[in-house]
Amino acid sequence: MVRSFLACYVQITLHRVFYSQRHSIIKFCELIYSYSNKNMALESTHFKMSFSTASLGKLKNSIETKMKKIHIILFSLIIACKIHPSFAEELSIDVYKSPSCNCCGKWVSHLEENGFKVISHNQENVSEIKSKFNILSELQSCHTGVINGYFIEGHVPADDIKRLLSEKLNIKGLSVPGMPAGTNVPGMETKPGKANFNVLSVGDSSTKVYRHYE
Repeated sequence: MVRSFLACYVQITLHRVFYSQRHSIIKFCELIYSYSNKNMALESTHFKMSFSTASLGKLKNSIETKMKKIHIILFSLIIACKIHPSFAEELSIDVYKSPSCNCCGKWVSHLEENGFKVISHNQENVSEIKSKFNILSELQSCHTGVINGYFIEGHVPADDIKRLLSEKLNIKGLSVPGMPAGTNVPGMETKPGKANFNVLSVGDSSTKVYRHYE
């Protein structure tokens, strides 16, 4: 039984935890924690039937010590799941886009699949939001997102947005200028093969390559 619980713990910690499954994992850990409590008594009964009185005390103490360690591990994992940024409440982003833009809708779906709560603002003219953030014409694309004071221009992958939020850089936002197409461009998977493009970090006076894709 101890081995099975440790195996569950190792499996969870070794694999990447996806945002969409955070509640299930927390519930899973809580169920194991509750289950192990109930079965401590059953373990003791089993050993009473199988071992002599002389060895029962040592075995019982060993079982209880191991179970306490498992409780600590599981409890810590439950708490970590609830307070760690990757398990935080949904990341809310406002997206300004044309209601008829198909690739914009696909990018929104990409964000939602990666744990973002998207508030879509469908409007024919998206130039106003670009002007508000002073996004230069050479950095513009078909849609603009706004999250935590940053602008997200174009088909920026969700992982780069999450990285920006964790690093809390002193920049204006991120941009993928134009509309590069390829299997690695979220929302623009219209061509076979991967596209060669950059995600740019845009500051007040400079623009740098934040991440390169190819």
